[in-house]
Amino acid sequence: QDIIADDISDASTSIQATEKGTSIIIRDQDAEDVSENLEQWVGTIIGNKLNDKIEQDILATFASFTTNTVGSTGTAMSSILYRNALTKIRRQNPTSLNNLLMTLSPQTEQELLDTLTLNVAASTNIPVQIPEIFKQNYFQTGGIMGNKLFGVPYVVSNLIVDDASGDHILGMFDRNTIGFVIKRNMRIEMQRDASARTTEFVITMRYGTGVIYEPWGCKFTVDGDA
Repeated sequence: QDIIADDISDASTSIQATEKGTSIIIRDQDAEDVSENLEQWVGTIIGNKLNDKIEQDILATFASFTTNTVGSTGTAMSSILYRNALTKIRRQNPTSLNNLLMTLSPQTEQELLDTLTLNVAASTNIPVQIPEIFKQNYFQTGGIMGNKLFGVPYVVSNLIVDDASGDHILGMFDRNTIGFVIKRNMRIEMQRDASARTTEFVITMRYGTGVIYEPWGCKFTVDGDA
């Protein structure tokens, strides 16, 4: 939840830094079963949850990419959409290729790999399905290299979920498109309730996310039921 809000401004944009936090209550009986340092153990668990919140806030910025969009409700993810998005961004920023990043969900990554095609006959431009061996060893320029497609690296997020239409909102963007500002790093506080034999751990962090220049990003609207 948002606790405190501050504005961080420069000449071109404003990013609001808010304090996010979560808490967990540990019973003494449960604490005795933890073999490692209790504070460290709790910090790891709820710290991971706070990291998830940061990721969700970044994913939410994709919806504000309005200059460049590809796909619509029910559209299947494909390499054509991927290339179209790349073309649109490069029209806005021709030097962005080495600074781009794409975010996929597990479902859309699988659909993208399953439908990726090669033009094996340049004269007739006939597309064919890539055999499984090519999916595993397609290490040439413009293909998949690890998590890279058409020269653009991608990451897969398990936090991308269906919207009201069953679609996934994805984003391809220049790394300078989205701003992330930390005003205070993670902090863990403890409060003991001796009568209840419990300890409450609260972890908070003050940060902000926002879009700096949205024409350098592209929003994907694709079917989430791959």
